[in-house]
Amino acid sequence: MCHLRRTLLFAAGLLFSTAPWANCVKVTDNSFLSEAAIKAGYTARYWRGAYDDNIGHLGLPSVISVSANNKFQPSGTVLASAVANFLTAGVQTPYSAKQVLYRCDLKDAGQLYELYSTNADNPFVGGRRAKEVEGALL
Repeated sequence: MCHLRRTLLFAAGLLFSTAPWANCVKVTDNSFLSEAAIKAGYTARYWRGAYDDNIGHLGLPSVISVSANNKFQPSGTVLASAVANFLTAGVQTPYSAKQVLYRCDLKDAGQLYELYSTNADNPFVGGRRAKEVEGALL
């Protein structure tokens, strides 16, 4: 849990260290949407966001054979990779293509950025630093 707090604080520092801040609200139902947005087919529903049990399937193999011998797969070796659709793979219940997650002031258009991270509070998925590769997590 300590690593999660550090990761969130670091991410918040990156997102909010530059001024001015964007004025955005989390959209959890259609009452947040304008009539025009609803008529255009946009939707909204409750979503929790990131949490440990909210996993998606990225098309990676469920078992990857590894060895404790560091000559077999040295630190920095890519074991598997995947390209996934954010709408369908990021969560257990997929987002719709027109689901609104946040509503921000129009003046902030073109000034917003997204940040993605590993679940680094877990020792099995990025929670330990790799000694051999600077900045890498195991």
